[in-house]
Amino acid sequence: MANNQREPITVSFDFENREIRVSAFNLNGTYRDTIRKHLATDPSDSMHSIEIPMNHLMDSTIPRGSKWVFSWHQWGGKDQTLKAQQYAPFPVSNHLFHPSNYDPWTTLEVWTYTAFPTKYTTQTNKIKHSFHRNFHDLYDLTMEVNGKPAVANWSTNDS
Repeated sequence: MANNQREPITVSFDFENREIRVSAFNLNGTYRDTIRKHLATDPSDSMHSIEIPMNHLMDSTIPRGSKWVFSWHQWGGKDQTLKAQQYAPFPVSNHLFHPSNYDPWTTLEVWTYTAFPTKYTTQTNKIKHSFHRNFHDLYDLTMEVNGKPAVANWSTNDS
């Protein structure tokens, strides 16, 4: 990867083929192969995710149990969210006190989409996007959803 080129990652929530796929990518110089998760979809399911463990052996500063989580959520049969999060637990030690306000979850990138906005409200069908600057500077994340139970097929490339 060149200095200013972001590493591409593609995550697909493919309900038609009943799987979630995360493309192969390099993480801090370590190659991660394509990861697949089979979905036993139920028409009423409105949340699915896949986890990518972060290996503390490749970098000793990564706390054990750390991971990236890519998820799809749907609310009210119309509002959808595609999200990438990082989980980094506070290190367990007999000599460290757990901070009272420590949150191990960080949102890396998120998109929200309302396929069929309610008339006469401020809702729109425009995809909203926000991201963690450090993650976005290093990774070019694309996420997509296809098939039922999603109310509409869409991709973050549409934003």
